[in-house]
Amino acid sequence: MIAEVSGTAEQTAQFMKYGEKLGAHIATNIALTNVKTNCSAACVHQLISDWIDVATKDDLWSNWQVPH
Repeated sequence: MIAEVSGTAEQTAQFMKYGEKLGAHIATNIALTNVKTNCSAACVHQLISDWIDVATKDDLWSNWQVPH
């Protein structure tokens, strides 16, 4: 099951795993769609770090949906 979540990294992670309960197989991480033209490298780094922190804590796979 794939879930598209438009929330924080922690909200997205809850769709994949909530405590011991398994959820979606893939919850698309749309954090990078929040990158705007004025987003600096530090901004992009923070978006990625927010997801990595949550994903590694809950042993989740990283995935990204990027704007085109």
